[in-house]
Order: sequence, then structure tokens, then C-alpha cells
Amino acid sequence: MLLFVCILGLFSATSAAVVPKPCCSKHQMTAELVQITGSYTNGTPATVEAAIKIQYDYDTKMIKLEQTDGTTIIQDFNKTQQYIISGKSCLKDKLPTDLQLQPPCVPSNATYRGRRTIGDDVTYDVDTWFIADTPWGNITVSVMAHDCTPVMQGTSTNENNVNLNVLIQVRLAFALKDIAARDYLLKLIKVSMKLYYDYDNLMMKMERLDGTTIVQDFNHKKQYTLSGKSCSKNDLPNGLNMQPPCIQSNATYRGRNTIGDDVAYDVDTWFIESSSWGNLTVSVMAHDCTLVVQGISTNANNVVSQTTIFYHNVQYTTLEATAFQVPQNCSES
Repeated sequence: MLLFVCILGLFSATSAAVVPKPCCSKHQMTAELVQITGSYTNGTPATVEAAIKIQYDYDTKMIKLEQTDGTTIIQDFNKTQQYIISGKSCLKDKLPTDLQLQPPCVPSNATYRGRRTIGDDVTYDVDTWFIADTPWGNITVSVMAHDCTPVMQGTSTNENNVNLNVLIQVRLAFALKDIAARDYLLKLIKVSMKLYYDYDNLMMKMERLDGTTIVQDFNHKKQYTLSGKSCSKNDLPNGLNMQPPCIQSNATYRGRNTIGDDVAYDVDTWFIESSSWGNLTVSVMAHDCTLVVQGISTNANNVVSQTTIFYHNVQYTTLEATAFQVPQNCSES
């Protein structure tokens, strides 16, 4: 069994007929952000959620972050200085010399990942790009198709024995007058679960902290949801297979990192395109293929989802059939 933390973002989907050219947004912008950071440090996962108001000025190489707890962070990339202001105190630190202010442009070497739609009564097309090996890590960024205003950004890094996955949602952009002040914050779900996985019998069980238990039977294509004394039964989606415990032969290798401090482990990352679960990015222990982090990107029923899962406390043990037992009178939903 194992525990994992899951972060999920959702928005509507369309498709682009042609690949657009990389674009640039305005050099000055004010926006409200929701930032979720998932970390994996020495075998321990954690998530931190923060609401931040940002003032961004690429021309002067300055950025200001105002947090809801009253803390203000100002980063001056001309002088490589960072100022942290909280109440009447102010702390000054040096920024890393190799760290630069992220430019407002999608670079020419970015890989196009497709077009989506946000909004309800008023809709906007959103283009998604992937940029590998930047000074800030591997970046997936979604921008307005008509003017390149950022909507969402995901950043993945690994340094100082810490794996970080950062998801940033832009709530409101005030720099451009032609966009109404609408709230397009993506729907976020964060849960911790205990997982029982048995590939031989094609059974899986997830126990959530709120007391809900989900049992998936891939032999009979059924899902059971138990909460208190109630139990409901549903069909699993057609074409959905239990995720195997192996890296497929067609997977693309993305490189090796190291996690841990006093005891260090090598971790290999792979990308698997178009599995029955979606596009997968999975990091595993190099010595025994134990899962560490998994990213899943799907597009079904006009909903795009991006999920990041952090695994910890993984135990290899024999699971009895009773571990997946459900009430016989479980009703159809």
C-alpha cells in the first residue's frame, strides 16, 4: 500500500487547426495568482497553497509579490536583490546570480501542446506550450491565443535533493483593457489517499481522509464508492484499463535526478504518450522502479485535467482478497 497527494486542474477543451507561432504578452502586468507547490523532500511529500497578487515589469526587471498573510516580496533582477517585507521588518537577500526574470514570451524552441477554451457566456481560446530545461525548470504554460496573456503555468524542478512541481493559476489580468475582469480560476482539487494496488487481480482501492473509500474492479469494469453506511456502484469508463506497474517499451526517457540527503536515491523520469489514462510523466526509483511522482494529462468529455501525484510510504506486501471487499447490496447509481 502507499499514500499519495493529488493535485488536479480542470478546464474545457477544443482543438487548434494549425500550430500558432510562439507569442509575447505585455511587458507590464498586474494579476492575482493561486499557486500550489508540491514538493518531495527526502522521501516526504508536501503541498503548499498560496494566493498572491503580482506586479510584473519586464522592462525594469522588477517583480513584486503580495501574499495574503501580509508578507511582500520584491525581486530586483538588475541588482540581484530580494526584499522580504513583513510588518515593520525588512530582510534583504541576494538572488541567485544565474536566476533571471522570466520573460513574457513563449520561446521559439517551445513545443506546442494544443488549444483549449475557457469561459462561459464569453469564451477565449487558450494555447498551451512546453519549454524544457529553462533556468526555472521544465515549464508548461497556457496563454490567451489572441494576446498571449498567461492563464496557467506549471513548473517542475529538482535541486538540493528537493523535487518541486509548481502550478500557478492566473485569476485576473488587469494590464489589458480588452479583457473583462472575469474570474477564470481553474477548478482545483487536493486530496490525500491511501492506495491498495493489486495488478494480478486487477483491483485497486483508495481510502480518502474524509472517510470515503473507492474500490475499482477492472475485471468486471465496476467502481464502488463507500461512504459511511452507503455504497454506490458504477461502470468504469469504456477503454480504461488498470495502469500496469511497468514502464512501457515506447516510453521516452526524460533523464535522471537524485533525491534524499543522508541517503540518496537516483530517480528516472519517463514520458508515455496516449495511454488509456492520458499522457503520463512518471518518475521512479532507478534501482527498483518504485513510483515517486506521476503526472497525468487527459482530455475527455470536453474537460482537460492535469493531475500530479506524489507517492510516499510505499510498501510491497501481499494483499488479501478481503482488502477489496464491498457490500453485496451495493446499489447501482
